[in-house]
Amino acid sequence: MDARTSTERDEISTADVHDAKHRWLVAHDGGGPDALVDLLYQDYLHLVSAHARQIADDLRRL
Repeated sequence: MDARTSTERDEISTADVHDAKHRWLVAHDGGGPDALVDLLYQDYLHLVSAHARQIADDLRRL
């Protein structure tokens, strides 16, 4: 377990979002198992949402 506080966060880059989308699309278009496709899609959505929150937080601090 790490000792980060609740105010610390992992930085999510645009590249992280693109990589997650790519993994999901490869599984989807390649006929991967539905459970894997669903998991990768949820991961992608989570990263998009977290990245959007991160951008909004950064803008609020300006």
